[in-house]
Amino acid sequence: SATNTTGAYNTASGYKALYVNTTGCRLTASGTSALSLNTTGIQNTAYGYSALKSNTTANYNTGLGYIALNANTGGYNTAAGALAGYRNASGQYNTSLGFSALEGVASNNHSYNTAIGGRSNELVTTGGYNITLGYTSGDNITTGSGNVCIGNQAGDVGDTSDAKQCVFIGTSSTGSGS
Repeated sequence: SATNTTGAYNTASGYKALYVNTTGCRLTASGTSALSLNTTGIQNTAYGYSALKSNTTANYNTGLGYIALNANTGGYNTAAGALAGYRNASGQYNTSLGFSALEGVASNNHSYNTAIGGRSNELVTTGGYNITLGYTSGDNITTGSGNVCIGNQAGDVGDTSDAKQCVFIGTSSTGSGS
């Protein structure tokens, strides 16, 4: 880091990885611009081009993959896969696994979501407490909360954008209840 003052136990490899860190410690950044804006955040791990790039002060995040958690400034998030959690601005306690899982849209804030599968809950904006499992499961849920979607495209058909406390099981399942 070009500006490190008291940060300790850090590892950085890649152009501008951990570039402006000052006091953040126990950080691992590997890849161009990985954790490049981190200043005081602690115990974050970023592997991949621009993974966790926007994180400045948040703690306990793990971003693995091309631009995983790129816009993130919230804490306690785990994302594995290219574009996983990519646009989540300040959400916390999210877990995303798979290409574009919990990618979100620009400047969103979603928290307490678990998305497993390519493009699972991909369009979420402010929805929280959703569990989605399967390719594009819960993909249309943007502001809804407390939903469970299991199966490829479960909860991805019809107008499920603001679904609340619904259970969708099976390929292309839809509706307003379980």
